Amino acid sequence: MVDRRDLLRGAGLLTAGMQVSESVAIGVPTALPGPITVVPNLEALALSQVSPGGFIYLAEVGREGLFRCEVGRPPLADPLHGLFVPATRGLRHFARVWDGLTGQPEWFGARVNDGRADCAPAIEACVTLCPVTQLAQADYFTRRTLVLDRGRRTVRGTGRYASDEGQGTRIILQGSAPSVHDADLLVVGSVRKPSGNSDAYPTGIHLSDFTLIRDGASAPHPSGDLRRYPAGVRASYLNHCTLARIASLESSVGFYIGGTVYSKVDDCLAQRLAAGRGGGVDLAAGFF
Repeated sequence: MVDRRDLLRGAGLLTAGMQVSESVAIGVPTALPGPITVVPNLEALALSQVSPGGFIYLAEVGREGLFRCEVGRPPLADPLHGLFVPATRGLRHFARVWDGLTGQPEWFGARVNDGRADCAPAIEACVTLCPVTQLAQADYFTRRTLVLDRGRRTVRGTGRYASDEGQGTRIILQGSAPSVHDADLLVVGSVRKPSGNSDAYPTGIHLSDFTLIRDGASAPHPSGDLRRYPAGVRASYLNHCTLARIASLESSVGFYIGGTVYSKVDDCLAQRLAAGRGGGVDLAAGFF
């Protein structure tokens, strides 16, 4: 194991008086010009007086990473501050140092394995700004439908089917969510048809390797129209998209596919064991 004192000395740490754990210290790069400041959270990062061109390490759990101070405002809107953090003073911002390809929802504030959290905004923000979103081998709880409608994006998890925490990536609509009984878990594309022809549909969305779970019983739709029953995945109005190795658990409709052009569903699983809740005809379909 790298000696903590040697590592901090090599990094030229400037955080006088800050107590830095060994695990965080090991994450601080050493092969960079000039000193590196370590800050504990986003607020401290925004308040930092690092000059443009300087580097700073954010040690907040989940958001960890190296940032570079840049002149001017962030080049892209990033309200959850996963990639860009505006400085509190001066016309500066801090840009995450990354490969420009693969991002993580944790950068945007997702808290895995936390049943009180709503990870939907963070996942959506990551998909908006990062070509590839990598989900952890962990649970992402949500309190509403997760909507992925940005074209030319990849979202991938770990494991095709996970029944327990730690077995793979699980996206779980919380049992306490207001719409747990009647909301779709994941909408890919849009519920309503976009104006124009199929050229206007989102193109090139590729999802794989995760489990979707409704933590409550599905409620039949009063109309009796199965197309309107709560779905695990509602994929509609899409071009050239793929769903692969995804499990949908405890929804009236496991996968609803409609209005898609040249798209593929491969090695996916739908399973429902609990009876429906409330009135209406309790219908079910794995793929519809």
